Amino acid sequence: MLTQTPKSMENALFKNKYDYKDFETYQQALLLGLLNQYCSFTVKKQRKQTTIAQSMPLLKCITFDGEEIDLIDFSDSFCRPQLEAEYIRGLNKQTAFRRYEKNKKVIVINTLYDICLEKGYFFNSRLARKSKKTKRLDRIEQVFANGKLVYSQEELVAIGTEINKYLVDLVEVSFEATVKKNDPTIQEILQLVVNSTFSQ
Repeated sequence: MLTQTPKSMENALFKNKYDYKDFETYQQALLLGLLNQYCSFTVKKQRKQTTIAQSMPLLKCITFDGEEIDLIDFSDSFCRPQLEAEYIRGLNKQTAFRRYEKNKKVIVINTLYDICLEKGYFFNSRLARKSKKTKRLDRIEQVFANGKLVYSQEELVAIGTEINKYLVDLVEVSFEATVKKNDPTIQEILQLVVNSTFSQ
């Protein structure tokens, strides 16, 4: 039976709402790191840069053996109907658009999560707090590969932080950047733990 993150550790990681937003950034970066041995991906600089939460480059697409998945269009197709319905109901446009952006982010992260499951990873995770307004994130607490624990939630945060910094630096230089499959910097950050686990 998988163990869950102790409440004391969870409280240490999540002290305010910005910590939860930051964790979404770290989780996306970690999932991209796990998938990078199978795919390349393209990120671009966000139009609006945050000054409080961690900045996360926009994930444009991921490519597996020549097959490209456009995550911008994919997430929009799921989330735009709700946005348009809320506009029709007369909801404040800024509020509706903010929900739309959050929902798109969650769709992308959960899609990466699902692809990782297809590649043989599995996770001990907990759904984010239920909300009628926005979609729920599968918040990862532990990462497993080949039946073995690979990363704890604290390690996820540490690795996700470094991968995200790397991606932010890339888009600062060129606005849009494609990270090739088995990118050496990402593999170094991961410390080849995942590859060694699968090869045992």
